[in-house]
Amino acid sequence: MKKLTCLFLFISFVSFSQGYDRTKYKTAKKTDNQAYKKLLNEDYYGAIALYNKVIESYGQTFQLRNAYEGRGKAKFELEDYKGAAADFTEYIKLEKTENPILFDLPYPADIKQTNLMIVYDAEDIVEFYLKRGYSKYKLGDKKGACEDSRKVQEFRNEFPNEIDITGYLNEYSVAQGHLDLIESACEEISITNKPKPKPLNNTTKDEVDELFASGQIKYDNGTQDLKELIVIQTLLAENRIDDLSDFIINNNYVSVNENTFYKLEQLNLRKKGEIFPIFSIEDLPTSMDNNTYSNKFIVVNFSNTIENWNSEEGIVSNFKHYYGLSKYECEKIFDIVTSVPKLGYPYLMFKGFKEFYDKDENYIVEQIDRYTLKVYDSKKGEETILQASNFYNSTEEITNGTNINFIGPGEVLTTQLRFRMDEEKESESGDLQYSVTLGILSFKADWPKDKMNVDFFMSLKNFNDRIWIDK
Repeated sequence: MKKLTCLFLFISFVSFSQGYDRTKYKTAKKTDNQAYKKLLNEDYYGAIALYNKVIESYGQTFQLRNAYEGRGKAKFELEDYKGAAADFTEYIKLEKTENPILFDLPYPADIKQTNLMIVYDAEDIVEFYLKRGYSKYKLGDKKGACEDSRKVQEFRNEFPNEIDITGYLNEYSVAQGHLDLIESACEEISITNKPKPKPLNNTTKDEVDELFASGQIKYDNGTQDLKELIVIQTLLAENRIDDLSDFIINNNYVSVNENTFYKLEQLNLRKKGEIFPIFSIEDLPTSMDNNTYSNKFIVVNFSNTIENWNSEEGIVSNFKHYYGLSKYECEKIFDIVTSVPKLGYPYLMFKGFKEFYDKDENYIVEQIDRYTLKVYDSKKGEETILQASNFYNSTEEITNGTNINFIGPGEVLTTQLRFRMDEEKESESGDLQYSVTLGILSFKADWPKDKMNVDFFMSLKNFNDRIWIDK
């Protein structure tokens, strides 16, 4: 980066001098330079490994900020948006600590006039807010993306003619389109459900604990349900309406209304406490980018059975209950349904780690199977298990849920699972009530892909029996 300006030289020198260790500094600087060369040569995994050493071994040195900067850029290029956003956040924190006046906007006129290099520092800050905002947007954190887009605009307003938002970013392939995308997040609305029926009851903590203790609140059919829901979303995204209709009928789904479905035959087998899903097909809001997402998505509501399904009264009670969960009940169900996808590393990242560890004599690598590695760090005496998976966690921090990406078959690029715990309204007793929802959306691919082979996908016992990008 273009550091340091005259304005901040003294401050940075003082902070650097505190706890200064010349040997560590020289080693860190050398490692940082090696990492930067790998970054320029597009050896992103190698760069990440070296930046890791700087952060882990020389974390108190002057190079820590630069290491987060470089590692974040490498992760960004690998589309590890969770890791990139986290590293850009650490970089911004360190920069704020060392140079707080740089973030104190608007700048006084005399500072702009006498410190001509400040525009370059501001330009660097804009890059990281933009990349972090883009990462958050890709991960579904629209609020975070919007906040970062506003930071970008604040800095650009300081130097409307000097900061070239597209030119200085071309080295890392971030263009004006990315800025337009994160700015659109401020206009987008959250995916919402239709008006909710009046909640029926409010299960207490003791009642939920009793059901869990007896093993009644469970989700034995979770994997099968999620597979079917992913198939339904993929067929929607591929516009295979006839195949979708056949799949819904053949798997015994019943329509509550035109676009809402549940699986009555299987529900009859689910006993008190067992979790069940109900899903509806929704149109993508006009405020969302239909060049990024498919124009249809599904919203799933989860609840636990409270009455037998063999009567009309029982069916109505169970349906109403999914908007009448207690907070404790909601948290328990949320933990169960989010544990169904088995998380790991995207295969290309997993493969890159294997190649790196195989070349480093400090690591002993044992391949348990094609998608599982056992890595022993001989220096630290630590053992780590690495697994490839079709599911990987998104990076954004969401206060009421989590986003999980699925790389699977079909024409879509990825399928995003947006699990949420939503506060509904007060019950008649005045207690707040909650619901557990899952929004399933498809990201469009930029290149031709084969359509989903539904029969083969459904024949797999486990999601990760086939890693789809492992050709």
